Amino acid sequence: MLMWNQKGIFLAELLAAMTIGVILLAASAPFFAAQIKWGQDIICRIEAQQTARYGMENIIKDAKNCRRALVSNNGKRLDLWRQGSNAAVIYYLADADGILRRDSGDGSGAQPMSGYGLASTKSELQFEQSDGIVEIDLRVTAWSKPGRDQIFSLHSAVKVQE
Repeated sequence: MLMWNQKGIFLAELLAAMTIGVILLAASAPFFAAQIKWGQDIICRIEAQQTARYGMENIIKDAKNCRRALVSNNGKRLDLWRQGSNAAVIYYLADADGILRRDSGDGSGAQPMSGYGLASTKSELQFEQSDGIVEIDLRVTAWSKPGRDQIFSLHSAVKVQE
């Protein structure tokens, strides 16, 4: 300890303070590692939810405003014909890489609707159609590291105006 008549601190005191600091830092490292892991899991969960909700909202919006719907490719693709147009077709699918895609029929191709976030995502789409009603199952899996998947699923049914 520094006394009134001392001009500095001893080397032993400095070493003791540094040792205590290193011990405290080492003791807190597992806590910070757990917080980083927890934060990555939260990011994955949010990514899965946002991708699924965004995809489902767009599919439902387009399906409600279409005049005809056709489910093809064993339920993996949904084609929607716009109101008042014979040629303009919008289609939705999840490609082989699990990226949710939408083609608006304007010549721009099947644009990705997922796969841009901090986590890796894979989307699975399944459509069923009967009596003017299209049922949609969308499942999104997100992960930051293998084996730590966050899965979010949505189901909806839309009446198509035919």
